[in-house]
Amino acid sequence: MAPWPAGAGRAHAQPVKVLLVESDAHGADDAAARLRRAGHLVERCHEPGLPAFPCNALLRGGACPLEGGDVDVAVVVRSRPWPRPSTLEDGVVCALRRGVPLVVAGRTILNPYEDWAAVVVDGVEGVVEAVERAAGTPPAAGDT
Repeated sequence: MAPWPAGAGRAHAQPVKVLLVESDAHGADDAAARLRRAGHLVERCHEPGLPAFPCNALLRGGACPLEGGDVDVAVVVRSRPWPRPSTLEDGVVCALRRGVPLVVAGRTILNPYEDWAAVVVDGVEGVVEAVERAAGTPPAAGDT
């Protein structure tokens, strides 16, 4: 999938509920801020500063953002090129298994999610537009 250029999106009338995943701690902070400023709702599998395991669903009193079935798009922000998922990226698999469209942002070279991504965007400058585009597209070929 070719990267989606920054600024190429359309206005999105309704807030999009986004599951935000990151390859490295705090790697998605800028993307989270951009999405919130655009009026979108951001949920995470792992709270910033906590370890990769356990995820929020396994924490006492925690919940999985995917359990409600209302996540519109999953976004993974990759801080470095790496051909395999990092331990913080486990939510990507959960989202794909539920048919949630995936946006891959950040350092997208050696992206292990290429076959499943609805939209790929280099960097995070275009993440809002990419999310809005993915919210209007069905899951990419290769989904289970």
